[in-house]
Amino acid sequence: MESLPQAHVITRSTTHILQDSQLSNLHHTRPPKKRAFSSIPLETFAARNQGLVASFAKQSLPKYHPDLFVGDFTMLHSWMRSYKAMVREAGVAADQKVSYLRSYTNGEPQQLVDDYRKRQDNNPTSTLAEIWTELERRFGNTAALTHALLERLSTATSFGAKDNNRLQKFTDLCVVVDCQMTHLPGLACLNYPIAIRLIIEGLPASHQSQMGEENSAICREAQRRLPHLL
Repeated sequence: MESLPQAHVITRSTTHILQDSQLSNLHHTRPPKKRAFSSIPLETFAARNQGLVASFAKQSLPKYHPDLFVGDFTMLHSWMRSYKAMVREAGVAADQKVSYLRSYTNGEPQQLVDDYRKRQDNNPTSTLAEIWTELERRFGNTAALTHALLERLSTATSFGAKDNNRLQKFTDLCVVVDCQMTHLPGLACLNYPIAIRLIIEGLPASHQSQMGEENSAICREAQRRLPHLL
């Protein structure tokens, strides 16, 4: 059997050694395989899941719209909170907020918004701030709100003895007034028996007899302490 030349044998051996070395280096430098799924802490997974559930629940709710503001003194601040929440959620610009204001007002408040929209003002942010200030001045000041509540109390007592619906409305109004006592100093007049007496006298006779006894006792005590009031 004829043997290969020594140089050729060395060359083939060297080639195999180099190939093995390259394969070994390629194996060591190859980046590790990434896992298909990375481990996530249970708390993080639960928080993400809750966020998705809340997002889907929010999308399923009907689109929110504030009521029309028609100039009711007792509803201004509640309406303002609802309107500002809506535009903040939508992320609209200041000029769009002014336009939306007109859509959610009626009567005198809407006329006020229109007057500001007719002005040639290139700064919608300042226009919006001026509208809020004027709405507060006309429909949100404490004197106007106090007068409106006292006026409603004086007119809400004109109902029949068996008119339970009007009686319920009067009761609800009394709850509203009671809640506003700490915010509207002018309602402190209702702490005096003479003011309560005027309201009671407007009620049906059957209700006067029930409330009159308690009020009479209060009046007698007040007359003893502060005779100049009665």
